[in-house]
Amino acid sequence: MNYYELETGQCVDDAGKAYHPEVSQKLEEAAFDCGFVEGGGLIDIDSLPTLFGARPKRTGRNSGPDAFEILGPWTIVSERLKEVLTSVAEGYVQFAPFEIRSHDGKDVQDGYFAIRVVHRIECVDRTRTTVWNDDWKPKINGTFKLNDPVVYSLSAMEGYPILTTQERFGFIVRDDVKEALEPFVGLNFHQLMTS
Repeated sequence: MNYYELETGQCVDDAGKAYHPEVSQKLEEAAFDCGFVEGGGLIDIDSLPTLFGARPKRTGRNSGPDAFEILGPWTIVSERLKEVLTSVAEGYVQFAPFEIRSHDGKDVQDGYFAIRVVHRIECVDRTRTTVWNDDWKPKINGTFKLNDPVVYSLSAMEGYPILTTQERFGFIVRDDVKEALEPFVGLNFHQLMTS
């Protein structure tokens, strides 16, 4: 069994220019307050405020990938990608509706969702991975500055179709999830070194 780091694309405007929707500080705080970002179990998605990202001025509607990162704590996925992820990783992911709005708020593009991976586990093999300055004390955000190559513990990841790690940000997916996601635009997969 293999695991892969999932890398997402960028939003693209009508002119083909990449951009990141901007998320307000208030929404970021609400997401952290309710546990949306941290992992560690299911949360009540209905308790979240409406999540949205504003397109920068002079940026047309998003015609980009099925998954992309935004400025803030979320990765955004299309409705099609949400349906596939729900079918291959049910119980391991949650989704909150997300809108992309024009800067003035008049043009709203829905059909997107903020994804929350439920399980965040410690899975870096610390005997075969080094950190910057040989310091395994986490940064303020809880992650570590890992040196390449990073080696992951296969036994720690076993059984999870999708997960995030305690040591760094990003999603990790199993073989079967990777295969289901390969047809989507804007996703890249990098096989992990495991022990």
